[in-house]
Amino acid sequence: MEQAKTRILCLVRHAAAGAAEDGSDIRRPLSQDGRQQARRLAGRFADRKLSPDRIVASPADRTVETAAALAEALGVNRDSIRVDRRIYDASETDELLDVVRDLDDREFVVVLVGHQPVIGELVLLLVPEFSGSFPKAGMVCIGLDVPAWKDAGFSTGRLLWFETA
Repeated sequence: MEQAKTRILCLVRHAAAGAAEDGSDIRRPLSQDGRQQARRLAGRFADRKLSPDRIVASPADRTVETAAALAEALGVNRDSIRVDRRIYDASETDELLDVVRDLDDREFVVVLVGHQPVIGELVLLLVPEFSGSFPKAGMVCIGLDVPAWKDAGFSTGRLLWFETA
């Protein structure tokens, strides 16, 4: 029997955001500090010599900007960034897990850029032994030895690394 190739899921909390001109949450851009955080985090990811097949981000401006900084640092085409409204709307861990389970099985390295608290809760679902806070511009990369993304679930992951900007 052939062993499944490890899938790598990197969960990223967006960098620090400022206020939106229109006062809406979804239009909040990265602050100046947030742009610096995103670049530092992207550099740390690039140091790992791992290139994502896909970056999936919430439609919030701050997550799209964080995803774009990652793509630029990694030399990944911006067309590989997919926006998924479910990430922004998720208030329960299972809702965010559905996004993971719907990933294309041909993609083995995926970065998901989202929001607290639900992104941190997803880390704990996949890797219950994770112990740490999940600050802005934090990244938790998880190895999943599952045959398909749809098989991701409770305690199916193992911590590969944790980085912060």
